[in-house]
Amino acid sequence: MKSTLLQRVALASARHPRRTIGAWVAAMLIAFVAIGTLLSGALTTEGKPTNNPQSQRAKNVREAAFPAASSAGITDIVDIRSSRYTVQSPRFRALVRKLAGEVSDAKGVRGVRTYLTTRDPSLVSKDRHATMLRHANASCTS
Repeated sequence: MKSTLLQRVALASARHPRRTIGAWVAAMLIAFVAIGTLLSGALTTEGKPTNNPQSQRAKNVREAAFPAASSAGITDIVDIRSSRYTVQSPRFRALVRKLAGEVSDAKGVRGVRTYLTTRDPSLVSKDRHATMLRHANASCTS
């Protein structure tokens, strides 16, 4: 009776179990080395998504509306936008004051900066329909 290839491999493995285990260990080591060598640049926590997620779109909108220097040394940012009112509008200014007060009353907040208190133009968007509150937590040193 003629045996199949699978039967011959099984019989050889049974006759030489140490060689079989050694062959499996060698195959695993070769696989690990190949993965590390071929994927070394692709295995990172700093991956860039291939689609356009909402978080990336929001970051792009904020960076387009406000200068990059406006967020230096700040731990949190609150964006306030109105399609109806500009930053000079009394209603918009009242909302900014109210939100700034609520943020400054929060636990752990060291300070809040608004365009109303600093007259910093980098806190106002180019279209003048948005502003941001910048606040640092008590643990922030800058």
